[in-house]
Amino acid sequence: MLINSDRLRKLIFSAVFVAVDIICTRFFSWMLPSGMDRISLQFVPNAISGAMMGPVWSAAICAVGDILGMLINSAGKPYLPLFTISAAVRGIVYGLTLHGKKPSIVRSVIAVGIVTLIVDLGMNSLWLAQMISSDWLAVFLIKLPTRLITIPVYALVLFAVWKGMESAKLTEGK
Repeated sequence: MLINSDRLRKLIFSAVFVAVDIICTRFFSWMLPSGMDRISLQFVPNAISGAMMGPVWSAAICAVGDILGMLINSAGKPYLPLFTISAAVRGIVYGLTLHGKKPSIVRSVIAVGIVTLIVDLGMNSLWLAQMISSDWLAVFLIKLPTRLITIPVYALVLFAVWKGMESAKLTEGK
């Protein structure tokens, strides 16, 4: 059975995005002193996969990246499937907000802002609070200052990379 070229292209890009996700998250990230959050470039492969392939493929890429990343380097933390759900939601949001759209700074801010609010501050704060037997609001408030700073920074980086990908004809902006 032959694989058509579009499907093969998607599989190859998916593998690359998963690999870059793992490298950015597990090896080139900085855990904040509170231990409640980390800064990394993981959002780049997640967002670009959403822009290139849409919400379904991006959700799968983000979830597989989370699972394989935990198998490769858990940083001593237990695996919690709820974080894999968060990863998939991240891919869905990026896919819904970026796929088939022209790169713009406003769209980048919107995408990063939604992911930050729903996934990073909402879902992940809840899962982390459950893991450490803490209050969700306490975890949320610890993460909030960092996440407010990352929104414009991540949005600018995303816009630059997304614009470069479009220039290289790898995304299909309308």
